[in-house]
Amino acid sequence: MYSFNSQIDISRVNEYCGDDVSFIKSMFEIFLESNLPYWDEVQTKLKAQKYDEIAKPIHTLKPSFSMIGFPEVTKQVTEYEAFVKSKPSIPDLLKGAAALDVEVNRVKNILIEEISKMEAEGY
Repeated sequence: MYSFNSQIDISRVNEYCGDDVSFIKSMFEIFLESNLPYWDEVQTKLKAQKYDEIAKPIHTLKPSFSMIGFPEVTKQVTEYEAFVKSKPSIPDLLKGAAALDVEVNRVKNILIEEISKMEAEGY
């Protein structure tokens, strides 16, 4: 039986994917390839000072963290989305993005490691 990283809420993943490890691996890959670029889009818009354009990619990214076993990050993204819509000061907006970036990168690194481990175990 495959043993997932303890930081992944596997019960949440199983709600969406069942217990098929190969399918879960595919979901992790899809997240990295298709969903994570929305966060890159947020970062690009922040650097270009297009602050009024970041809510949409944040909203699009929001539900995908729960599907891959990180519901706490979904909560953080939801909170940041509401914060963005409240029109905070630019320094506060950037501070919030930096804090969320730490979490997004943590998830990204966990998934990359998990995919490598799955591949090493034949999934």
